[in-house]
Amino acid sequence: MSHTHHDAHAHDHGTQQPAPARPAPGPTLLALPAWQRVLLVLPLIAALWLAAWWALA
Repeated sequence: MSHTHHDAHAHDHGTQQPAPARPAPGPTLLALPAWQRVLLVLPLIAALWLAAWWALA
């Protein structure tokens, strides 16, 4: 009985994990570590800042 419960739990977890990961890349981005999110956002901020500085200069 314990083995059946463990098998059902493992099967449910295995089916549930890859399903939301493929169609929605948004949650994956939110699940990234803070430093990876900073590395992804930093180039955008730098580009906007350089564009504004170049336009004002």
